[in-house]
Amino acid sequence: MKHQEARMPPSIPMLFGPMLLGVMLNTALFGIMVVQALIYYQTYKRDAAWIRYFILYLFIVETANTILNITLIYEPLVTRFGKPEATTFFPTTLAAGE
Repeated sequence: MKHQEARMPPSIPMLFGPMLLGVMLNTALFGIMVVQALIYYQTYKRDAAWIRYFILYLFIVETANTILNITLIYEPLVTRFGKPEATTFFPTTLAAGE
């Protein structure tokens, strides 16, 4: 019979720490982008329409990305705080519908 090793639970700081730092950095950079977009729209009112729409597109996509990042980290760190399954579950934010 083989000797079975006891499985150690994953380290919470090592598992979620880098993810949380990444979300915080993304949120800070999102704030910088919002200010840049605001300054752009106030300063360059006569730019070509496609450039202005491209800036709007980037703003919308980055807003969606930031919301999804915050939602993704919120679930294991807040909703499932203190529960062991927080380290092993699949986030419902990423789950595809049936």
